[in-house]
Amino acid sequence: MIKRMVIWTLLLIMVSSVSYGAGRYQEIRALLADDIKIFVNEKQVQLTDTDGSILVPISYNGRTYLPVRSVADLVSYDVSWDGIGKTISLDSSDGSSTEEESGYASIAATAYSTGIALQSKDYTALAKLAHPVKGIRFSINGSVVAETDIVLKKAELERSDAGDRTYTWGVEDGSSAPMIKTLNDFMERFQKDFENPVRTGWNVRVTGLGIQNQPQYETAIIEGGETLYGECEFVEYYFEGTSRQEFDWNSYVLIFEKYQDKYYLTGILHNYWLI
Repeated sequence: MIKRMVIWTLLLIMVSSVSYGAGRYQEIRALLADDIKIFVNEKQVQLTDTDGSILVPISYNGRTYLPVRSVADLVSYDVSWDGIGKTISLDSSDGSSTEEESGYASIAATAYSTGIALQSKDYTALAKLAHPVKGIRFSINGSVVAETDIVLKKAELERSDAGDRTYTWGVEDGSSAPMIKTLNDFMERFQKDFENPVRTGWNVRVTGLGIQNQPQYETAIIEGGETLYGECEFVEYYFEGTSRQEFDWNSYVLIFEKYQDKYYLTGILHNYWLI
């Protein structure tokens, strides 16, 4: 039986690797308490982020705050973030479930971090999430095209001039000329609020067509990637445009593959309607 503990927005100060928009949250001044030692079952432990970087407690108004995900890992809880409901969930199970077997919490954390990295053009953060061997494949037009997709490896994303380097990203639907852009310019299409998508799909495509309360269809197929991503898992984020027109929408499929017992980002597919 799964015991579920839901922590509301008030405690989001404790979440690591998250940035929030101005106006919705109160800015505070806190201290990094790097002299505090943490023990689990009488053994000293080190708090770390999902990318392995070291974290320290925060002291604020006489209280000490610890990052939720790091603490959950130490006590064998799974943690996930629901951007729509603004909730953090910690789960402890004495059995198994499809989500647990497939590493749902791990992928959900990596997917969220990926969305923030794409939105902020943080290539260093993206490099830490990238598959160590395969890198990240970028696919446009809603389908994978192995011959023309751009694949960026970890080392390329870590370059100091990564954003200024130019690539040919393929031929966009409705255009006869190849799309030649710098990585920075290409990333403009990822300027979405990944904390608040209209719909999110876990190993299910929820794109639909146009502005709908529910998607018109659900499928687990990644067009053109059936073989390439056969052993992978994915998360899809669906967004509606500001014009509220029928075909004004975008979706982003983030694809993850396990490597040495950890899930890494191996593909990003951008799906949208071109008029």
